[in-house]
Amino acid sequence: MLSPAVYSYLADLFPPQKRATVFSLYASGIFLGIGASFLIGGTIANEYDWRTSLIAVSIPGILLLPIAVLFIKEPKRIADNRPRNETMFTDIREILKKRTVQYHLIGFSLLACTGYTILAFVGTIFNDVFNRPDLTPHYGWFIFGVGVSVILSGRFADYLARKNPSHRFMMGIVAALGGLPFYGFGFFAENAETAFVLIGVGVLFSSSYNGVAAALIQYFVTEKQRALAGGLYLFVISIAGFGLGPPITGWMMDNLFTGQYAASGSVFLVMIICSTGATFAFIKAMKSYHDDVLE
Repeated sequence: MLSPAVYSYLADLFPPQKRATVFSLYASGIFLGIGASFLIGGTIANEYDWRTSLIAVSIPGILLLPIAVLFIKEPKRIADNRPRNETMFTDIREILKKRTVQYHLIGFSLLACTGYTILAFVGTIFNDVFNRPDLTPHYGWFIFGVGVSVILSGRFADYLARKNPSHRFMMGIVAALGGLPFYGFGFFAENAETAFVLIGVGVLFSSSYNGVAAALIQYFVTEKQRALAGGLYLFVISIAGFGLGPPITGWMMDNLFTGQYAASGSVFLVMIICSTGATFAFIKAMKSYHDDVLE
């Protein structure tokens, strides 16, 4: 619920040339939180119970509330006195008519499938494949690292855009393909320590797209559609990521793959299919970019 408002807010505060960098800085904070949930929340749950863990991780939000109220101010916008009779659904149809937006949503939804799938089953892989459930909480250190890779991805996307703005989609291709070799060797490694390192490096690549993806869709909508576009993006990737990736992977574990590496094979097959599809979608998005961009 927070992110669409933040996307609109950041787009008002910063120029389009810096948008991927700024959005990536915001997205890095999300991964710092996920990493903390593995390290802090998991440790508290192991030492006490899950209720105590949930109470503990809610405390920072309560402490941050007065800071947000006092210091976050609404930015000024240029007055727009034109009559506006469009409904939310009219705006959604207008946004989805653009071919580049369609490819954007397809590509990043496929990347979300890989991201949510590894997040859902990394504990299963460490436990069932390598018999090392103790490694799962430590995986949070790599999630912290994703915060850094997200920032680097956004910064490099804005650098590529100096020559051609459509090249921001290149960072989606890096996220789609960069982690596959590490996952491939990590999922089928002979020992848990090697698997832990390789899978961790893989996630640094495959999750680096988050800030760039949120920033990119802003280039195809008006300022009054910014929050809606952000919400639409999050809705689509959540449906695809949560609704398709983990259920299909779980079904394959039960019905398609057998043996010690059943979980590894299922997750990796989903990653190969999604990464290939995402790469093709981003290539198509770059070709139609200049026909649909507004800024």
